[in-house]
Amino acid sequence: MNSQRVCVLIALCLFACPVLAGVSIPGTSEADQLDTLGTMAKTLDVVIFIWGAKIAAAVVFLLGGWAIKENRLGVALLCLCAGFLILFAPKLATEIQSLSGIKSVFGGE
Repeated sequence: MNSQRVCVLIALCLFACPVLAGVSIPGTSEADQLDTLGTMAKTLDVVIFIWGAKIAAAVVFLLGGWAIKENRLGVALLCLCAGFLILFAPKLATEIQSLSGIKSVFGGE
């Protein structure tokens, strides 16, 4: 019963993330006037979305390997799919943003 709830929660998260990523905040970008804060935000963005995605994907791949060792092939397949999704999500987000003409997460041109 508990594993069914976890699977439903994971599926809900996988479907909700792309929907929430499409949200755009109205207004103009004032990031050019905030040099220090802009640098800190860019650094935090790199740490979370580039390094963090790679670390999270590595952990999920390791969990998938452990699941294969324990002969839990369904969980292993789910971990491998989630790992690839986490690994390629930042690149996919930048490609989608470049298609729409947005060069920044905050909507700056």
